[in-house]
Amino acid sequence: MKNKVTLLFVLILLASCTRQYDAKITISGFDETILKNGENINFTSFDIVPLELCSESAISVIKRVEIVDSIIIIQSASKLLAFSLKGEYKFSYGREGRASNEYINLSSFVVNAKNKCIDIVDDFSGKIITFTLKGEFVKTTQYQGDVIPKWTNSGVFINDTQILFSNMIYNDINTIYTIFDTQTKEKVDVCKLPVKTKGTAQSIGRSISISPSGNTNLLIPFENSIYSLNGDKLIRDIAIETNKPIVGKSTMESIDDFGIFAYADLMEKGYFIGFTGIFETSNHIILNQFNLNYFLIDKKSNTGKLYTYNFDESILSIPLLYVVSSHKDKLVGVCTPMDLLLNIKNKIPNNSNDVNIQKLENCLHSITFDSNPVLFFYSIQ
Repeated sequence: MKNKVTLLFVLILLASCTRQYDAKITISGFDETILKNGENINFTSFDIVPLELCSESAISVIKRVEIVDSIIIIQSASKLLAFSLKGEYKFSYGREGRASNEYINLSSFVVNAKNKCIDIVDDFSGKIITFTLKGEFVKTTQYQGDVIPKWTNSGVFINDTQILFSNMIYNDINTIYTIFDTQTKEKVDVCKLPVKTKGTAQSIGRSISISPSGNTNLLIPFENSIYSLNGDKLIRDIAIETNKPIVGKSTMESIDDFGIFAYADLMEKGYFIGFTGIFETSNHIILNQFNLNYFLIDKKSNTGKLYTYNFDESILSIPLLYVVSSHKDKLVGVCTPMDLLLNIKNKIPNNSNDVNIQKLENCLHSITFDSNPVLFFYSIQ
C-alpha cells in the first residue's frame, strides 16, 4: 500500500503543463487479474447499428464518432459523414477541394451544441468551415498564418468561443493540448509532451471527453490520471492506483519515435503505459489502452476492473467491442466486418439462448467483408 501511495502522489513532472497533482479521487483495481472481454458486466441494453454502404458512404477507417441529436457523425480518413440512429446514410459535411467551402485536410471537427452546428477544421488551409447539423453550408472563417493549431486531432468547445484541441505529435512539435479562441484568434498551449517522432504524425488517442454533467476530462500519455480543465490549468481529479512504475520525464525525453512501438517497448519493460481513450456515462468511465485492454470504472464505488478486448475462447456473453464514443448513458463500440467475420463469428456457440448473442449472430449473417463498419450501443447497470 505504501508503494501505491508513493506512485499516486509523488510530484513527477511528466509533461510541461500547469497542473495540480493532488487527486480528488483514487480508483483501485487496475493491478488485479485481467478479465475476459465482457466478463460479469451487467448490460441492461444492447443494440447493433450497421452503417449503410453506398458509393458516397464507404468507410475504410473510423477516426472518430460523435452523436448529436439524432445524427451519427463519422469521421473517416477524408470524409465527415452523417447517418441516422438506424445507420441509414444521410449526407456528408462538405468535401475535399480548394473552394472556400471545401477542405484540403480534414484535420478534425468540433460540435457546436449551442448553435447546432458542425465546424470542420482544416489546419492545412487555416480555416474553419461551418455547417448546420443537417449538412447545410453556413460560412467559412479564414485565419491568416499559423493561427489555427497545427496537427489537430479532435476538439471540443469549452465555452461560446474557445475550442480545446487535442493535437498529434509531429517531429518536435509536441503540444498535445491547445485552447484556441475563434473570436480573438488567441491560442494558449495547455500541455506539451517531451517526446518526438521521426517524420510521422502520431495521435495521442481519444484523450478528451465530455461527461454527462458537461465537464471536460483529459488524459495525458503514460499517466495514471484523469484531468479536468480550469482556465488553462489542468486539475488532477482522478488517480488510478498501480504498483507499476510510471514513465518519468527523462525516459520520455529519450523517446525520439513516439508511437505504438514506443508504447510496446515500455510495456515490455513493465511500465504503466497510461490510456489512449476516455468515455463516460453517468455511472461509468471507460479507459482504453489502444484496442488491447479497457479499464471499466464504477463511479459509485471508485473501483475498476481491467478487461481484454481480445477473444481467445468461445463468446458466451456479450463482449464490449472497441469503444469509440458515448451517447445518452450508452457506450458506443465499433468493429470492422473483417474482425466480426474472422475473429468473432467462429467463436459464437450455435443455438445460444442469450438474446443479445442472438442479435450479434443475426448481424454476422447480414454482413459481408465489403460492408461498412458496425456500431454497438451498450448500457451498463
